[in-house]
Amino acid sequence: MPRTCRVAAAVLSLAALSALSAACGADPGPSAPPAAESARPASAPASASGSPGTNSFATAVGTQVSLASVGSLGPILVDAQGRSLYLFGADTSVHGSCLDECAKTWPPVTTPGFPLAGPGVDDGLLGAAALPDGTAQVLYKGHPLYRYAGDRGPGEAAGHTVANPQGGTFYAVTSLGDPVGVDISTLHGPGAAAGVPSGAATAGPGATADPSAGAPAGGTAPSAAGTAPSVPSVPTPPSVPAAPSAPAAVQPPDASGSGVDDGTGAGADTGAGGATGDDGTQDG
Repeated sequence: MPRTCRVAAAVLSLAALSALSAACGADPGPSAPPAAESARPASAPASASGSPGTNSFATAVGTQVSLASVGSLGPILVDAQGRSLYLFGADTSVHGSCLDECAKTWPPVTTPGFPLAGPGVDDGLLGAAALPDGTAQVLYKGHPLYRYAGDRGPGEAAGHTVANPQGGTFYAVTSLGDPVGVDISTLHGPGAAAGVPSGAATAGPGATADPSAGAPAGGTAPSAAGTAPSVPSVPTPPSVPAAPSAPAAVQPPDASGSGVDDGTGAGADTGAGGATGDDGTQDG
């Protein structure tokens, strides 16, 4: 994101935070009539004047974050004075959770304006988020940054891997925004996405978590097309019994009495009254 856009986002975020605080402290007044509300354009921009704090953040020079080699840890994040900076493993959003008693030992790295990238630091990973007292804490890759009261000066990193009594451990930070020597997924569980705390995509004070992060873990998106119902198999028609074969033809008996047919079509006549007539002669 270009620096101008990030600064604008930071200004609008602080303006929204200041407006919300003022609204909470003011006495509730009568609500505006519906007609007056509908007359206001939905896309009306925020007031350009803002609050004095908002204007000062936009114009003030921010805290510088640089990279320096410290002991056996190698290159880690430091401030402009060379003091080591740390991330807190218990932080799960851009808003630091080390407050009150914890902050006495681990004071947050605050900034009067948008933080500046020193040598070896990626400007695109810098950001800021509002603290409860209204100041802005420096972010790197979405991680709120802290100093350690036990470090006596530049070149020390005694706070690396120091555990907080209330839970969580502090780590020195690499130029990539990861804890030195530790897999970031082990800090927030195997489901941590690239080690970036929730809401880290918004660079600027008052950044909030992405609403899409509320989706249930491990949820599976519904299929665009439903599964087609199975087609029932067609029942096999019952077998038709074979038709009975016709009986063999029976030769009818010879009604002429001419004898038995020898198969040539001429029957043998056995009667006495053959075609030859009487054997006697007739006398005239």
